[in-house]
Amino acid sequence: MFAKAVLRSSVRALASLQALVAFSASAQGVLTYSDQLAQADALYEVGTTTFGNSGITRDLTGVDFHAIQSRSYSAGGFTGKGYAEHGATFFPSSPGIGGPFLGAILDACTSAEITRSTIGPHSYEEAYGLASGVIEFTISDPHFWSWAGGWQGASFNTGAYNLVDAEISFTDLGTGTPYVYDHQASLNGVGDWVQNFAYGGVIGPGSYRITWWHQSYCAGGNTPFGFYSTGVGGGPLISCINSTFQITPVPAPGAATLLVLAVLAPRRRRIFARRA
Repeated sequence: MFAKAVLRSSVRALASLQALVAFSASAQGVLTYSDQLAQADALYEVGTTTFGNSGITRDLTGVDFHAIQSRSYSAGGFTGKGYAEHGATFFPSSPGIGGPFLGAILDACTSAEITRSTIGPHSYEEAYGLASGVIEFTISDPHFWSWAGGWQGASFNTGAYNLVDAEISFTDLGTGTPYVYDHQASLNGVGDWVQNFAYGGVIGPGSYRITWWHQSYCAGGNTPFGFYSTGVGGGPLISCINSTFQITPVPAPGAATLLVLAVLAPRRRRIFARRA
């Protein structure tokens, strides 16, 4: 009798664990889109001719991404540098489009700096950095979600046009509901920010989009925002975010019961063993 009781307990525990694993597997998110980008430049223009250094790294495949674009240029009375560093580290790692999605570490840093300027001969000067990420996923069951981290940005008033801005958002693509939307900007030394954030809640079945981006822009001459007599300004690493986004399945009542049974079954076996 004792052996049969132990066997029945073992079978129930195994069935409970198998059902719980099946529920977890079916409830996980699916990565449907990923666009990760790092872009930077340093350049000047004389009339319609551009002189400078620019570059971009981009990935759309849904693999873990970390890229740095650091672009410097010094010539003709101009010295500038644009910088962008961007990262998306998925878990599980590098799922690819159509693969499982449970969250990601989301990072970005940018800066733009011009240290030598010659507006007059130069009609326009620019240093620029952009770190931008978009992730989309679907879930078929309710999930807990959380997004926590910190970000900051600072600009300077030097007579050039100096903008640092950033945005984070988390949106239900089906309804357009913005669970998170925050945009921060510092322009010519006004609006600097240093903040921590922690968002979270429960989302239902559907499709969702996460965005996070930072950009730093320093310019002089005939800019899109008016004329500035110098391009000198900016600074190193003046805009950054470090954060983690994750989702966790909400256990259904039946799954919660199965979990309790799976935990209790080994205890019952130990009780039977003591009585024997």
